[in-house]
Amino acid sequence: MFPLLYQDLTVEIKEHEKQVDDTVESGLELMKSISNDEAIQLKEKLDSLQRRFGEVTTKAGDLLKNAQEALPLVTQFHDNHNNLSDWMMAAENTLKGLENTTVAAQEKEITRLEREIIEQRKVLEAINSIGPQLCQLSPGEGASTIEGLVTRDNRRFDAICEQVQRRAERIHMSKQRSMEVLGDIDDLLDWFRDIEGQIKDAEKPSCEPDVVRVQLLEHRTLNDEINSQKGRVRDVLATAKKVSYR
Repeated sequence: MFPLLYQDLTVEIKEHEKQVDDTVESGLELMKSISNDEAIQLKEKLDSLQRRFGEVTTKAGDLLKNAQEALPLVTQFHDNHNNLSDWMMAAENTLKGLENTTVAAQEKEITRLEREIIEQRKVLEAINSIGPQLCQLSPGEGASTIEGLVTRDNRRFDAICEQVQRRAERIHMSKQRSMEVLGDIDDLLDWFRDIEGQIKDAEKPSCEPDVVRVQLLEHRTLNDEINSQKGRVRDVLATAKKVSYR
C-alpha cells in the first residue's frame, strides 16, 4: 500500500518536471529583455524554484525507497504476529480446558504444546528480529505500535510456556505417584499370596495340648501380622482413589 502511494507521488512530481524546466527556460529568455534589477529578482525565483523542486524530488525518492524496503519487513512482521497470536489463543484455550480431563489426556495435550512451542519460538524470534528494524524505519507513533506488539507477544508467549512447564511437572509427579501406588499394591498382593499360602498350609488343631499351644502361637503371630497390614491397606486404597480421580 505505502510503496504504491509514494510511487504515485513520485510519478506526480515527475510529471511536473517538464513544467518546471519550461518555466526556467522561459524565465532565462525573459531575463534578456528586462532590467538588471528585475533580472536578478527573477533569477533568484528561478533558482528557488529549481532548488525546491530538486528537494521535493529527492525527498519523494527517499520516501519511496524506504517504503519499498519496509514493505517486506512489515508483511513478515504482521504475518508472524498474526500466526503467533492465533496459536497463542488456541494454546490458552487448551490449557483452560485441561482441568476436568484425565492425566492421560492432559499428558497428550501438554506433549503436543511442548512440540509446538519449539516451532512457535522461531516465529517469536523472527518478530523480535524484525520489530527493531521496523522501529528504525518508522520512528515515532509507528515505532511505539510495533514495540507494544512485540512486548505483548513476548509476555503472552512466556506465560504460556510457564503454564505448560508447570502442568508438565504436575503430570510427571502424578505419574510418579501412580507408579509408587502400583508398587505398593504389587507388594501387598505378594504379601496376600504369601499369607494365603500360610493359611492354606496350616494344620488343623491337634489333639495334643503341647502341639495346640504351638499352633495357637503360630496363628496369633499370623493374625498379628494380618492386623498390622490393615492400616497400610487402607492407606494404599485411599491414595489409589486420589490418584485415580486426578
